Amino acid sequence: MTEGRLDCDALADIERPIPAAGEQCDEFGETATCDNSCQTIGGPSPSGCYNIQVGVNCNCAFGLVNFQFSCVELQDTGVNLTAIARGFVGSQPCWMTGDTATDGAFSAQCTIPGGCPETYTITGTFTDADHWDGSFTTTFGPGSCFDCDPTPAGCNATIVNATRVDCGSCT
Repeated sequence: MTEGRLDCDALADIERPIPAAGEQCDEFGETATCDNSCQTIGGPSPSGCYNIQVGVNCNCAFGLVNFQFSCVELQDTGVNLTAIARGFVGSQPCWMTGDTATDGAFSAQCTIPGGCPETYTITGTFTDADHWDGSFTTTFGPGSCFDCDPTPAGCNATIVNATRVDCGSCT
């Protein structure tokens, strides 16, 4: 996690450089690099793994939908955010995507199409550099959703005080 000044040649954080007085920046894909010194905007990178104390435990459609997870990995490029369930058991929900969390809040979503479409959404607001509160929601349908509609309670979670952890501990 980097705060303050940024090494413009080694962008690994989400902070987007802005040129210092008289400096020009070049764009390369979704990140910008600067020729000399630069200043940064935004705060610490939200990218990392977070332990969610109340895990998600979803099982319906006679076991066709069956997953549990207790960690979420956020990958933030400064333009887009991807949320991935980590430490999961069962089938992996799709990777959720949304706008960057550099403003301190995020919302990401994905949908698995089919006879009973599955939509997964995660939202959060950072309370400090290493913690956030939010929710994980699952919706099913319309379609042939069996006992997934209405959505079972275990498929949704209120997330309080998600805590940054080493991604290796999310197994």
